[in-house]
Amino acid sequence: PMYLPSPSWPTPPADANAAQDKFDHFLDEVAPVPGWVTRHLALVRELDRKANIINNELESLQHEYLSALREYTKADRSRARREMDQTGQPFQHEKLRRIAELQMAKRANHEEKLRVCE
Repeated sequence: PMYLPSPSWPTPPADANAAQDKFDHFLDEVAPVPGWVTRHLALVRELDRKANIINNELESLQHEYLSALREYTKADRSRARREMDQTGQPFQHEKLRRIAELQMAKRANHEEKLRVCE
């Protein structure tokens, strides 16, 4: 059977500050739990913070890259192809390289979080 949250559960907060406040309150309430649980929760919290930073930068770079790509005219595409043939680098290769780095960092962060939660 599928389990659904109880209607009495609080709804998730609308903004990050409210979420942080609720999480801090939760940590205060569970203070009597064993130290290793508190350490794991703190580590997951830190990993979530890092993930948010990575996600924000990644989304911004992806948006910038796709916007620039959409604005290309046919002549620009021809020029970009010629430049790629000459340099061997794709359109805005530095931005693409940074996007790839952020995607790898995001995956590594996610894998670390899974290891902590095991």
